[in-house]
Amino acid sequence: MSNKIPPLKIRLVWLLISFLPLVILTIQISFFLIHWSIGLVGLYLVPPLFSTFIIKLFKVRPGRFSAKSKEFFGWYLSNQFQILFMRVPSLEEALRFVPRLYSFWLRLWGSQIGKSVTWSPGVIIVDRPFVSVGDYAIIVLLS
Repeated sequence: MSNKIPPLKIRLVWLLISFLPLVILTIQISFFLIHWSIGLVGLYLVPPLFSTFIIKLFKVRPGRFSAKSKEFFGWYLSNQFQILFMRVPSLEEALRFVPRLYSFWLRLWGSQIGKSVTWSPGVIIVDRPFVSVGDYAIIVLLS
């Protein structure tokens, strides 16, 4: 893998994509201003569905790839839809109050989550589309 700096055009595209979380947050706030139920749908369903679409569109697979590749572009774009949940972990934590809801939500991102998986408080999932957990697992945050 090359350590060269990507061309200016690619770096500018990355910079523009980096503003996507702010755009998503602005849209989410406007959804909540319309009605709280539209806000919840927009918050918890739209980002995972868009992310899953992008991962499939760019055929992103786990592994290493060049920062100039279409796979990296797809991963980076998909990752921007996850940023809000990484910055505000309580949004994700709220889903764990309802049994199995968090696992269902991760599946919307493209994760492969088995039956009856238990998640402890504070667990942080970063690359949701590439998570794979077997049946009856207990995921615990160790400090």
